[in-house]
Amino acid sequence: MLLHCSKVVELFNIALNGHSIQEQEPPCPQLSFCVHTEKRVGLCWKLQLACENCTYVGPLHKIYNEVNTGKRGQKAAEPNVGLSMSLLST
Repeated sequence: MLLHCSKVVELFNIALNGHSIQEQEPPCPQLSFCVHTEKRVGLCWKLQLACENCTYVGPLHKIYNEVNTGKRGQKAAEPNVGLSMSLLST
């Protein structure tokens, strides 16, 4: 699994903030995150965290940087573009 460190930190910060502002009864006894959803995008991943002790599920988050290709549709992931460029140049 290819991960971008600052994007993983961002993922956990978003999940922590979302979990802390969530209003629920009874309150969550103990914060414990696990990976709820993972989607592969070439060499990269999109992850979604969920709390194991309550009903909180965070947003799906990209764990990679994107490259603007100038084309319509989803932007390409940096590692995917890098790999295709290296394969084309050999």
